[in-house]
Amino acid sequence: MGRDRTNRARRFFVADRILNKCTCQINDCQLVVSGDNGRNLERHLQRHHPEVYDRLHAEKAVSTKHVASGGDEDCSAAKLRQVDTSSILQPTSPRRVSLEMTEDGLMKNCVELVTKNGRPFRLVDDSEFCQIIDPVLRALGAKRAITAETVEKRVREEAKRKREEISLPQDKRMLSLKIDCSSRLDRALLDINVQYAENGKLVLQPLSMKELFEGHTGERLRLQVKNTLSRYDISVSKVYTVTTDNGANMLKAIRLLGEADNEKLTFRRGGRRR
Repeated sequence: MGRDRTNRARRFFVADRILNKCTCQINDCQLVVSGDNGRNLERHLQRHHPEVYDRLHAEKAVSTKHVASGGDEDCSAAKLRQVDTSSILQPTSPRRVSLEMTEDGLMKNCVELVTKNGRPFRLVDDSEFCQIIDPVLRALGAKRAITAETVEKRVREEAKRKREEISLPQDKRMLSLKIDCSSRLDRALLDINVQYAENGKLVLQPLSMKELFEGHTGERLRLQVKNTLSRYDISVSKVYTVTTDNGANMLKAIRLLGEADNEKLTFRRGGRRR
């Protein structure tokens, strides 16, 4: 059996179990929170409805006092809350610990923090974050500091290395592009991927995920695709097929791309060549 869901923040949301999301119902807010984690719901209230968040915490404080006074002796959760945590919260003297870590490994973790996990670069310069990693850097005898600037530089280096990895071998292979354009609310994204065969295996590599700020005309989409291919030194003559949706603007963009380079591209849409 799963745990009882007792977080009070849930009463302000309508949960959709199929889509795994919760919609805020406060004053027709209607903002959607992914998943149904109670802490994430509280964070939404804290950011967008501070007065509700403060009231919620006041209720929680009253409830905690009631439990501490022995109001729910038979509840297992209440008994757990009665554990004396004063000794845990007491400040302790610094301890020396050993851990397996390299300077480069720490930098890679920071890079993943701002790329895979989507955190802002400025997080690396926050004083609290520096208090965590500075002792590690001193213990490692690091020759360089980890700052937002050095992390951003490392991200650019890794991106350049990845582009070169895709670009170098393409002189001996035929490529297939997979292009998709999607929009949600007021944002539109253009996704460009390349597919090729290597050592008897099919390889799919992402080339670009760009946000579009102008109309999705065929000519503008063509320029986006052309600029992306140029960054990887990929010639249109190496593109064998293009897989895309049935949108007239997308089909026109690929046709213009081929005409601009005097190449005849093969379209693939809905699993059929055209």
